[in-house]
Amino acid sequence: MEIAALKAYFEGEWKLERRIYEHGLQTLQAIAKGYAYFCARQDTSDLYYREEGRLFLLDKPSSFSFFRQFRYAFGEKALSVYFLDGPNTGSLYQTYQIESNTGRLAAEKAHHCGPDFYDGVYHLGDRHFELKTRIEGERKDLFIVTQFIRCSST
Repeated sequence: MEIAALKAYFEGEWKLERRIYEHGLQTLQAIAKGYAYFCARQDTSDLYYREEGRLFLLDKPSSFSFFRQFRYAFGEKALSVYFLDGPNTGSLYQTYQIESNTGRLAAEKAHHCGPDFYDGVYHLGDRHFELKTRIEGERKDLFIVTQFIRCSST
């Protein structure tokens, strides 16, 4: 898949399920379920991403609502993702390149947040995709796997 085709690929509504592991894949800490929306705006060629749902902690009988927003900017050779909420609003999160031999989107370099580093890879399928994020550093040792399944026939 080419970068130019990614906008049409992502646009629309997706069901998401996220698994958050501590210490690599050793300990499942939480599961999140919800929806993700990639929406176009008339004034730009970007997509605006919003996810929302519930996060269930496995070591406690509790859950929390969550949401997050990003802007997906499609360049000629790369996809750049920017924060749209929180203290880093407008800042670059990561830039991804397509690996032509695998069809994956891999981060050009890890995102530095304080003493921790975030690195991500998208695995693209027909009507689904998976985002694997590794977070390592002084404060965190997490592996996050988010699966997305397209909700409609678009």
